[in-house]
Amino acid sequence: MKLVRAEPQAMEAAKDMRFLLSRGYTRKNSLSIVSSRYSVTESEKRIIFRGVYDGATAEEHRRKCLPADSLTGKELGVDWFNVLITVDSGLSGEVVVDSDDGFLRDIRGLHGEHPTGERLERATDIIIRGIAELQPSQVLFLLDANVSKSGEMASFLRETVDEIGIPVEVRTAKTPDRQVASREVSISSDSVIIRNSGSSFDLPRHVLSDLGDVVAYVLR
Repeated sequence: MKLVRAEPQAMEAAKDMRFLLSRGYTRKNSLSIVSSRYSVTESEKRIIFRGVYDGATAEEHRRKCLPADSLTGKELGVDWFNVLITVDSGLSGEVVVDSDDGFLRDIRGLHGEHPTGERLERATDIIIRGIAELQPSQVLFLLDANVSKSGEMASFLRETVDEIGIPVEVRTAKTPDRQVASREVSISSDSVIIRNSGSSFDLPRHVLSDLGDVVAYVLR
């Protein structure tokens, strides 16, 4: 994975946004203020929104993120669409962000289209192999039932993970965040899930870091 610094105006906007967040401004209001001051593009706005955190929050997230070699025997809760879209974004040459808190994030968002066909198969294969290498004791995949065709995706995932040699459960839920966060280790870049988790892990970074054609933007 290649790290690329954002354009100067985006870097300056990110500095101001960190300050505003540290003073208690919401993410939405902070982004509105810095966007009106600096000439940032729509893509840069999404990069800043997804990638910038105040210092205290960034440190809390980093502290909770475990190294890969400590996940052996752990129980994992996977926020499936969050992980899938981030990995697919990186593989497809779309923008991903090396965020202030150390987590890799896409800028497509949950409500963007998830991959299908060969892209879905490729991203899923990389994710599943990455999880198997971690040697967890069991894995719970949670799919947001509000996402289009989540039931079909769950069926596809059950068939795909059937032979990895690890106890696996696939569920759909209307509010999956709490279930993901309640597992021993959560796998998601969702800040709400990270905040409510005891420990977390950045699986997209783990599986994409050795791929030289993946580009991630940094804002610091």
